Amino acid sequence: YMEVSPLARAEWIRVYGILFGVEERADSLFNVVEKRYNDLKSLAGKARNKPRLLTERPVSGTWHVPCGGSTTGILYRDAGADYIFSDIEGSGARALSIEKVLDKAIDADLWLVKSFGVLTQQQLTADYPLLQHIPARLLVCNTEEVAFFEETPFHPEYLLENLIALFHPGLDIKPQHVYFK
Repeated sequence: YMEVSPLARAEWIRVYGILFGVEERADSLFNVVEKRYNDLKSLAGKARNKPRLLTERPVSGTWHVPCGGSTTGILYRDAGADYIFSDIEGSGARALSIEKVLDKAIDADLWLVKSFGVLTQQQLTADYPLLQHIPARLLVCNTEEVAFFEETPFHPEYLLENLIALFHPGLDIKPQHVYFK
């Protein structure tokens, strides 16, 4: 989870291939993942507009956002988003105050949140009334329904495809795996 890129994280499949004696098969699987990821990244690079992107939500008064150099931050860049915290250096996450996030979130176009269970904008604003000032369109990944954490580490191309479809509807991508709705 602390790898330097989504593909570096997915490349761990090769280690498992060695451990289980199926090195050639694991290499072949990774090559398919890598090619699809790079093809999608190239396609996203052709998009004209980059939506301003906000992610996550406050928990216990603190908002943990992915750093720009994290695997998630890189995915957002590769998908062609203008991630509002891409300027935060590092490869993990940073804890920020709600006010600090709101200062940048006020002009966000899209807001991605992962949640275990259904989550609505009304629920978010009931817990934190200041969030009602965020104009972005909320998209939620219900991890109770989809295998987000199980699939995306080894298949970042699945998530990249879903993000590109959301960020750039004009590219007419129909993702097979839909995480954010």
